[in-house]
Amino acid sequence: MHVSIIRVLGRLGPKNWSTGSTKALLALGLSLSLVLGGCSVLQSLFENSPQLLFWWIDGFVDFDGAQTQKVKAALNALQALVRQKELPLLLEQVKLFEDAAQGELSPDLSCQALPFLYSRVPPLLHALTPALADILPTLSETQIKHIRKRFEDKNKDWSDEWIKPQASKVLEQQTDKGIEQAQDLYGKLSLEQKQLIRASAKASGYNAQTALAIRLEHQSLTLSTLNQIRETKEKPLTHEELEELIQSWAQQLMRSPNPQFRTYQENRASFNCQAVVQFHASTTTEQRLNAQKRLKRYERDLIELMANNKS
Repeated sequence: MHVSIIRVLGRLGPKNWSTGSTKALLALGLSLSLVLGGCSVLQSLFENSPQLLFWWIDGFVDFDGAQTQKVKAALNALQALVRQKELPLLLEQVKLFEDAAQGELSPDLSCQALPFLYSRVPPLLHALTPALADILPTLSETQIKHIRKRFEDKNKDWSDEWIKPQASKVLEQQTDKGIEQAQDLYGKLSLEQKQLIRASAKASGYNAQTALAIRLEHQSLTLSTLNQIRETKEKPLTHEELEELIQSWAQQLMRSPNPQFRTYQENRASFNCQAVVQFHASTTTEQRLNAQKRLKRYERDLIELMANNKS
């Protein structure tokens, strides 16, 4: 429900993954690593992120043998880059929220979380451009059709959850998700706090049809970009041209070219970060201490991950 670093951190864990055989295997593997290695969920997710991401992406693309090796190498390099460059920045954000957890959360702090995350996308894509230049032009027409089909399947599942049910059912689903996220961070909630989350969900301006339209726009942009790259196979794009195309694709995903969609996204983001502030103001000293302890654990995890440099 709430778009913030707190939301991201509060939802780490297998219980928030979608169902399916691949997710079951990932959950099993993660559970074993937790039991045998004594790692936290955050550490296990990060250390296994190249394989987890590969399985997720491969579910859409169905890579061939040569592509598989290149993608895995690129994901390992991305993990090393994130460990070195991005985790220290994320640690700074966690410390900011940790320091604020015992007092009143300011709108400025709450509302900076999403722009911070978006700001990290361009440098990561810049670093990935050489690998993408090697991999993306090799995607076949069959693989792009496979991606399209996976999009369609995911859209059907999403519509079954958010479009087909009556508005009251959607509101209950939003409320349940919001309560789960808040309890992950703060611990047990009072009845009044649960009612506050329901009221926020009701007033949030969420529109499932608009959300679906934005989802379809994202998928169309992705397919269009992939086809555009594939069509240049005989005359490959330069490094600069490919990076410009990929950066443009990413920017349009983060900020819709459709002014109506953009206004909807901006209004939702503004409402959500204000709702975080409002909910935090309702929390007790004990709940804020729970949040601070949870964030402190993330801080320790990040420090250990940064120290565990395998390169």
